[in-house]
Amino acid sequence: MRYYYRCNDCLVTSTLEEYRQDLVCVCGGHVRCLGPVTDKGRWVRKELRPECDGRCLNARGPNCDCKCNGRNHGIGLAGIVEMTFDGGAVILRPLKPEESIKRAEDYRAAKAAVEQALADVFGRSWDAYRAGQYIPNSDIYWALKAWTAEYADAQSLRTHKNRVKRLYQLADRIREKRTAVYS
Repeated sequence: MRYYYRCNDCLVTSTLEEYRQDLVCVCGGHVRCLGPVTDKGRWVRKELRPECDGRCLNARGPNCDCKCNGRNHGIGLAGIVEMTFDGGAVILRPLKPEESIKRAEDYRAAKAAVEQALADVFGRSWDAYRAGQYIPNSDIYWALKAWTAEYADAQSLRTHKNRVKRLYQLADRIREKRTAVYS
């Protein structure tokens, strides 16, 4: 059975012939399992068509609806698992590890820009908010709550380009909204 995995930092999708929970991407990001290849929800009908094409072999998700019933699904994205013995990490190396590392660096830099903007604008209130401490000024509390909700939304985008772009835009907007109320 083939399983799909996606790194949270570089968003690279890979497939493995085994289920693993202890994977770390070559970029250093956490890898989560998207699930096994499945043909659930598929309408069974008889058609004359080729067994597989590039849409199946290089599919980015685990749902297979072609004639192979998942036998060939995602084979073009096969990753390699490397065991490291200096701490026991299991590293997933996708097909283009240098691309994964660059994407993860871009994502982490964009996250750092947002966090730096929040620190610049809100100062100690941002530190207190992150620590879960009480913030006496309700305007600052609700502003931080709104900004962190937007921050979470930007991080959850599914394409690297849009996610990084949105994070940098968010950092710029936070700095633009700087007022005396937030000091």
